[in-house]
Amino acid sequence: ELLILPQKADDYYGPNAALREALQRDGNTWKLVHREAAGNRRSVTVEKGALRSLYPAVHLDAENDEAAFTLAGGLAWVPVTISGLSQPEGHRLVIDGRPLDQSVHGNDYWQTDYDAATRTWSLTWQVPAPKSGSLRIELKR
Repeated sequence: ELLILPQKADDYYGPNAALREALQRDGNTWKLVHREAAGNRRSVTVEKGALRSLYPAVHLDAENDEAAFTLAGGLAWVPVTISGLSQPEGHRLVIDGRPLDQSVHGNDYWQTDYDAATRTWSLTWQVPAPKSGSLRIELKR
């Protein structure tokens, strides 16, 4: 994996206040890479589906077009991919009982991919990392 970080806070133009603060404090040092490595230690407990990987995305195979798991760890945003879906529509991601909706122009907050070999679909979201504790995440139809 390749990690590219801004050298100083003035180089960063995004909305992540915690990253901006880290850049002001530790810009252009090894401490930024250490922050990313330590803060992005993820833990997943699967309730429904099967875990494929934790990095670079938390990646699960769905079970009957559904998945459920608990996520702990991560900084800012954690990519979550759920594969093995029979169709790309009709799913909703629910976090701690609330549907995820980051839309700006309709359904523009997730990515869909088709696997021709298995004739199944994958959906990917950027999930806000838990500030502390964990998040229960479900893919429902």
